[in-house]
Amino acid sequence: MGGAPGPAEEEGGFALMSSERAKYLNFSKEESATTTLPVLKAWHARLADDRRARAALRRAQSLDDVWPEEAFSRLRLHLLPLASFSTMALARVAVAVAEVDEDHEVSLARRAASLGVRGKALVSSDRLRLLLGSEDPDEFLRLLRGIVDQIDRQVNVAALADLVLSWEHPNGRLWARRTVFLDYYETAPADA
Repeated sequence: MGGAPGPAEEEGGFALMSSERAKYLNFSKEESATTTLPVLKAWHARLADDRRARAALRRAQSLDDVWPEEAFSRLRLHLLPLASFSTMALARVAVAVAEVDEDHEVSLARRAASLGVRGKALVSSDRLRLLLGSEDPDEFLRLLRGIVDQIDRQVNVAALADLVLSWEHPNGRLWARRTVFLDYYETAPADA
């Protein structure tokens, strides 16, 4: 089939290839319900009880701050046999998920569009556009952390992790932008 290589076919994409096709790391798809999702949820629950580890991940200013953290290593080692992934992408997932206090049923976009105290969306459409306009995964993570804080740290952990993973590849970003914008405007008040 020619054309541009897919995310798993590129070195540094969100899956590293062996001689056979790798399973992409994901947390929301149906097949992940018995594999990667329980690992992520258990890791998040354990992180909630380990204040030191959680604080260290929340303080991380760069991925270099994440590598030495035992909590990150634990997540990585539990996921290694289940899926192929870029360690950098997983580090970004760990940092984003560490920001979440409550694993909520609602996606980031729907939570961002929900009404705040003043009857307006918790996150403005301009701030969401800034987040989704970012091309660099590290810049995206920085802006995302601010939005997670703005929505009271309540978001669906699996959906958040998959959003971070999607930012690792241009095609993933296109899909994520479309999905997040549609979810946001479907939920947001008319003046968002």
